[in-house]
Amino acid sequence: MRRLLEFRRSPNCIKIRIALNLKGLEFETEEMSSDDRHPVIRAANWPLVPVLIDGEVTMRDSEAILHYLECNYPEPSLSLHEREAVIEAATVRHKFIEDTRPVARAAFRYMNVPEQERDADRLAELNRLANEAIAPLNERLETRPYLFDDHLTMDDIIVACSMIALRVPATFREQSPLWRFFHGYFSIDPAHSRILRWYDEIIAHDGLTA
Repeated sequence: MRRLLEFRRSPNCIKIRIALNLKGLEFETEEMSSDDRHPVIRAANWPLVPVLIDGEVTMRDSEAILHYLECNYPEPSLSLHEREAVIEAATVRHKFIEDTRPVARAAFRYMNVPEQERDADRLAELNRLANEAIAPLNERLETRPYLFDDHLTMDDIIVACSMIALRVPATFREQSPLWRFFHGYFSIDPAHSRILRWYDEIIAHDGLTA
């Protein structure tokens, strides 16, 4: 049986669970502890999750695991098949990450600040900037069901999981102060209706985020 060493609420681990489920592959999850990373280090000589153990193969790093799954379990395909599409997806992903990274860094500074001392106006501005970064993706979905092709791809999964702070699953916010913080101040603007549909469809493939 495949084993996924993970933190259940980690977006990087959600990526792998979605891909495994889409490919119909059976797996067991093992929740790691942030206080004791020895099991992950023993498995992969690496302190971070996710780690996938598939028979004699141990893989680390979420994107490397996605490519491993695609190469070894190619149906259904999560790949882009045209060179131009691969380049375009990489460009769009890079732009999205560059636009949202400073927003995330600024938001994290407020997490451990007492609620009454948080700058609500600044947090609202950060939420606006995050939605501004999403707007081009919403436009891309006007003429296609997914961001980069007519079928769901690894790139869709990666981008969707990077948005979890903007649409936090109910169980996550019940269990985690981090996710309660993001749920309290950040959300996808309802005007981005195509993003909401696309995001919800992808995340639904992970049965643990309901």
